Amino acid sequence: MPDSQKTPRTKASSTSATLRIEVQGMHCDHCISSLHDAIAALPGVVACRVRLGHAEVEIERERCTMADITAAVQSAGPFSLLGFTRSD
Repeated sequence: MPDSQKTPRTKASSTSATLRIEVQGMHCDHCISSLHDAIAALPGVVACRVRLGHAEVEIERERCTMADITAAVQSAGPFSLLGFTRSD
């Protein structure tokens, strides 16, 4: 099984941002899959790639917030959001 999950990529708009999210508590492919599915299901997520320890998420800023992503991380399993960096 691959060490990452990807959502289909669509054309990003000028209102999109890319986030790199540092996540603690992922240990296996099931963790990666659970976190990917939780984040990718959020409205406004354009693309999502998850690897052990971090996720890269492209979002439409007006439709998805850090609060939404934080809630998705917490609901996906025993994960802790350690921080994020954003590039617009």
